[in-house]
Amino acid sequence: RELEDNLYRLLGTKVEIKERGKKGSLTLHFAGQEQFQRLVSILERLVKQSNAG
Repeated sequence: RELEDNLYRLLGTKVEIKERGKKGSLTLHFAGQEQFQRLVSILERLVKQSNAG
């Protein structure tokens, strides 16, 4: 739950994490195309930062 809250603050949208044994899912909720594009942009920047390090 703490990780969901942290991701909510980082991304500005509802986040759900469901764990089932060693597997799970991460769901990012969005309320329209604009919010979806914003999330994609944030994730792309994070990937670029990760690859640059």
